[in-house]
Parts: sequence; structure tokens; C-alpha cells
Amino acid sequence: MTRNPDQCVTADCIGIVVAAGSGSRAGILPKNAPDWSPDWSSADNGLEKQFWQLGDKPVLAHSLDRLQANPRIKNIIIVTSKPNIAGVISQFGGTNRHIVE
Repeated sequence: MTRNPDQCVTADCIGIVVAAGSGSRAGILPKNAPDWSPDWSSADNGLEKQFWQLGDKPVLAHSLDRLQANPRIKNIIIVTSKPNIAGVISQFGGTNRHIVE
């Protein structure tokens, strides 16, 4: 089946990032953990994987930046664990970002 470009509709989208895991399968806390890491630790495994530093920023920031760069994505929902809600809001919140548990 061939699509006619005139019949295609470009809809706005919502990006969803699930950042609620403990990172237990990822292993131990990396040596390059950011200074704010003690507040972002799970009971079982130290710093949760989504907050690990990857290059110049946390893993979660890389995901959010990619979504934010897409012109079709108008809102981003970040799903995180209850203990991390306040930290995620302060570090990664924004006008088009919604943090939920």
C-alpha cells in the first residue's frame, strides 16, 4: 500500500521516560557519580542508574535532551519513584515536563 503524502497527518506527541528503577542489574555505583548522588541513592544499590553521569550529564538528561530536540514532542512525562520526585523536579523539571510516580 502506498501512502499519499497529502493524506498524512503530523500529530503532536508526548514523550514518556521511565526513570523509576533501582538499577540493580547495572552493577555498582560508577566512580564518576555527581556530587548530588547521596540524595539519589536506592537502599540496595547506591546511585540509581538514571542518575549516573554519562559524559557531561546524567543518563536521564541525555534521554530528556533527545526528546526535547524533537519538534513533534510537545510534552514529556517522567515516571520516577516516590523518593526521587522532588529531586527530579528540581533537576529535570520544566514547563513542558511532568513528573509522576
